[in-house]
Amino acid sequence: MAQAQLAREIFPDAPLKYMPPTKHMTGDIFKGHLIDAMFNLTSVMTGQNIHLCGMPTEAIHTPFLGDRALSLENARYIMSTARHFGDEIALRPGGIIERRAHDVLASCEALLDRVAAMGLMAAIEAALFADVSRAPGGGRGFEGVFERAADYWNPFEERRLALGRPG
Repeated sequence: MAQAQLAREIFPDAPLKYMPPTKHMTGDIFKGHLIDAMFNLTSVMTGQNIHLCGMPTEAIHTPFLGDRALSLENARYIMSTARHFGDEIALRPGGIIERRAHDVLASCEALLDRVAAMGLMAAIEAALFADVSRAPGGGRGFEGVFERAADYWNPFEERRLALGRPG
C-alpha cells in the first residue's frame, strides 16, 4: 500500500501500474488468490490506471485459462465494489504506511546514487534491479541477437527519422 500510494503522490497525473511483488508467491493457489485480491484492492485504492492481474497458479506453471478467468473476476469484483474505498481513507501522519513510504523513497534515492556512481550497465550486471543480473555481453536471449548487416533496411526506422524522432 505504501509503495503504491507513494508512486501515486510522486506522479499524480501519470498512468501508473502497481506491480505487486509476485516473486514472493508461495505456490499455494488459495493463498495466492487472496493475496491477488489484496493487490487488486491496493491498486484501486491508490488510483492506479493500469492493472496487473495475478494468477492463482503463476508461481507453479503457465496459468490455465480458468485461472485467468478467476483473476479477471477477482479484479472486476474489487474494482467495482471498492472503487471509492480509497476516497474514504486518510493515512495517519507518521503512521506505518507513511514511514514505509519514506523508507522506500530514501532507499530509491540511495539506489539511484549507487547507479550513478557505477554506471547503468554495471548496475544491471550487479543485479541492482529486482535481483536480476544481466551481463553486457550476454544474458537471456543473447544467442538470438546479431549485428545488423551492412545492407539492413528498416522502413519504420526510416519513417521515424523522417518525422524527426530520435532513436
